[in-house]
Amino acid sequence: MTVWEMYQKTKQAQTPLLSNFTGDFWVEYLTNYTIIDRIFATRYKTFKYFLDEDFTDDTTEVTDFIQSVYDLLFVNSKKYHEMWRIQEIDDADLSMTYNYDMTETNHATTNMQGANKDGQHTDVRDFTTGEQSFVGANKSTAMNSATEKLTDSNTNVNGSRNDIESTTFGEVSSTMQTSSTNEYTLTRKGNIGTETGADILKKFDSTFALGVFQFYDRVFDDISKHLLLVGD
Repeated sequence: MTVWEMYQKTKQAQTPLLSNFTGDFWVEYLTNYTIIDRIFATRYKTFKYFLDEDFTDDTTEVTDFIQSVYDLLFVNSKKYHEMWRIQEIDDADLSMTYNYDMTETNHATTNMQGANKDGQHTDVRDFTTGEQSFVGANKSTAMNSATEKLTDSNTNVNGSRNDIESTTFGEVSSTMQTSSTNEYTLTRKGNIGTETGADILKKFDSTFALGVFQFYDRVFDDISKHLLLVGD
């Protein structure tokens, strides 16, 4: 059977031609298989399943082809998953001129501990005052008189004075502990200059710029290479 004939069988049965494989990269196909199957069948219309001569029953051949596609997807699921993941990267995060994109996260914790210990100590303060002398006199005048008369006087003499103050402190101990955490995230994107613009463009075209249907084109090529033969 040709691919177009197998497509007509599955179209009539309203089932996918390229299997019901379960995988993140295959969800889009299962949602839109009526469109994608037609694209595949149109492109490989005259190609035949490479085991075509092993079957006498059309239904069995179609079932076997569908299973073979499932097996192909299964053994290449890692590759298809990564190709699909790349095509889902937001355009803002994937510039054509980038050839590296890395994120670095640093997390550091610093702990410090210490202890101080002071033994008993005594503070002595000496306040010394030398000899002092104080003399005071009060004078007054009579009514209508300018003559001052001494009414009283006093003399106060203090000898030298020495005050000593002593304060004793007991043992003093103190401890300290500090902890700090520093964390930052650094993202670097750009071109390290080891590739020319043409090199990056070539890589972008062949590896990164995969839209949904460009991705399925790659899968179509693999199916054609491994499971189909050129028809009459």
